[in-house]
Amino acid sequence: MGIFSLYKDKLDPGQSGLDPESNWFVKVSDSSVEMIDPGKVTQSILISEIENVSVATNDRGPFEIDIWWILSGNGKAVLVPGGATGEKEMLNRLQELPGFNNGEVIKAMGCSDNAEFLLWKKA
Repeated sequence: MGIFSLYKDKLDPGQSGLDPESNWFVKVSDSSVEMIDPGKVTQSILISEIENVSVATNDRGPFEIDIWWILSGNGKAVLVPGGATGEKEMLNRLQELPGFNNGEVIKAMGCSDNAEFLLWKKA
């Protein structure tokens, strides 16, 4: 448990010790990525439809979600907050895309400004 978790529990004692982002669920298969938000709203995209993968960061953390994965293509976008349950499995699958840029992932994870990092673009 990090120092922020201790203070967060004091600020909002009704909340569990889990980060609120963990209430978002990402399910990944060989053919699709599906995101279910805390209100049970589902977004999905086929792996074959993905044209761009990026990460948007903002300066509102740690009190708000400050990292968003954006998978877009075929006129739609799936937004997944950093820290979502299943995020690691999603990243593992995305890293299989040819030319996926792990260097940009590292830059994005270290950024606390308003920025967007292109991780992959369909050729």
